[in-house]
Amino acid sequence: MAPWQTRMQFAPCCWTAAALLVSLTTLSGCESFRVMDCATTDWEARGAADGAAGADPAVLRRYRSVCERQGADVDLVAYRVGTAAGLRRYCVVQTAFALGAEGAELFRGCPEDLADVFTQAYADGRQAYEAEQVAQSLGQQIRYKRQELDAVEVDLEAAQIKVRAAGLTLAERADWLATGNGLVRQRQLLERELADLQGQLTTTQSLLVQAAQGDPAD
Repeated sequence: MAPWQTRMQFAPCCWTAAALLVSLTTLSGCESFRVMDCATTDWEARGAADGAAGADPAVLRRYRSVCERQGADVDLVAYRVGTAAGLRRYCVVQTAFALGAEGAELFRGCPEDLADVFTQAYADGRQAYEAEQVAQSLGQQIRYKRQELDAVEVDLEAAQIKVRAAGLTLAERADWLATGNGLVRQRQLLERELADLQGQLTTTQSLLVQAAQGDPAD
């Protein structure tokens, strides 16, 4: 199964990031957030871990809040050095494609020299996401059309039985015949609509296959 077919899991106590890059280090950082010791924290290492997971600015604000209560300071220089290094691990095509394929927002904090490639990979993933949404919608429409067609078939069969029933007047038989003819036309229309939807679904599924083949994570 391609990554765009699987819903990514996000670290609940951290920030939104592609699940494929959420590491045990980042998760343990979340778990220890409330008990971190600001005075002994390796701020460059923590910045690197945060950068590798998407570097949400809100996290730094939380660090500052925790450290302020401890009477300590965040080493901003070391933290930002680490964050810059971590972002270079985060801003890769695999992350970008996964974000786009999940329908998440484009991450705009990548270094300038990586931003264009990241944005293009995101667009590729987004195309896969949108094709998947279209395929789901078409699949639902096809199911509804089939249900309509089944109902028409039942009504048509009943009308045909009525036309052949004994004891009908000519007017009654003509009415049932007209009803049956109307149902035949309705069935034909539904069959054409169903064939059109099936064609659209086939085209969309081809786009999904192409997206899977072009997935940079493969």
